[in-house]
Amino acid sequence: MAENKKPEITKWTDRHDVIKIIKISDKSFGWMHLVLGKRKKDGELVLRLKRFRNWFTIPSDKYLRIVQKMLEKGAEELGWDSELSDEKIEKMIKENKSLKELKAKTKKQVTHQKDIIDSLLEQVGKLREEKFAISLSEFKSDIKDFKKLLKEDSKEKEIQTWLYEHPWVFGPNYVEGSKEEINRKQDRIDFLLQRYDTYYDVIELKLPSCPLFVGEKEEVPEQDISRKYQMSADVKNAISQVIGYLETYEIDKTNIKWEKGITIHKPKGIIVIGRTAEDTRRALKSLNSYLHDVEILTYDDIVEIANNFIKLIENRTKVSKGGKSHGK
Repeated sequence: MAENKKPEITKWTDRHDVIKIIKISDKSFGWMHLVLGKRKKDGELVLRLKRFRNWFTIPSDKYLRIVQKMLEKGAEELGWDSELSDEKIEKMIKENKSLKELKAKTKKQVTHQKDIIDSLLEQVGKLREEKFAISLSEFKSDIKDFKKLLKEDSKEKEIQTWLYEHPWVFGPNYVEGSKEEINRKQDRIDFLLQRYDTYYDVIELKLPSCPLFVGEKEEVPEQDISRKYQMSADVKNAISQVIGYLETYEIDKTNIKWEKGITIHKPKGIIVIGRTAEDTRRALKSLNSYLHDVEILTYDDIVEIANNFIKLIENRTKVSKGGKSHGK
């Protein structure tokens, strides 16, 4: 039985005469060879490209034109410039280098400016804390007045005025209130609250007597809270109102900036309504977790935020005094 012989593999140089070898070196692509050759059997001229161990042969001028067209078409689709001269390439490399250097310099400048801003904010923060520490007894008195206001079943307007005049009870992130209002189908927001970063949030107040939920008032599994504790009509209306206000501010923020000098950027809507009850605490937490850019607080939450703020100032004041005495 005859054995199967493997076909004999011949070298390219066995079938072609090498006329000339052109070596091209490029920093980005490494080295390449362009071999100009002649086919031994018929004398046809050929081109052969080599990069590392990869070879590509162009056997005729017709084949060259086809390859050129294919490459030009591909370059056109990719938006490449297929007619780049060495001078143009060198210019592009220099421009790219300059852009990288400019980017690095700009990044360094931005980092430096950020450090300066952070330092200034830290100084402002310390000054605010010192101011709060001086007003500590006043804050404690304010909370007593607010609790009394809630116990007396005061009118919404009285509570609104008090909260507007005491924005600190919403926490250290807020600086002051603003009575600049928008009118949306005859509805008016209660007031705006300016944050520490100079932007504003929308405050909507409802009576402390408003119920938060309707439905069963019993211990239920976590997965059944939303079904068992359904939002009251007052809460639904408040959420709808606030979303309408946020939409209006976002759409009309440029005019508001020009007309009233107020910078609006992605405001948050804060609804203050009702009182905290132990059996609805989890339900309110669950509801807030599903709301976007809207938060529902009870009047008891406001008291708790204010008390925590007072404790924070007291603790920092103690640490500060302790540090000074230790330094002596």
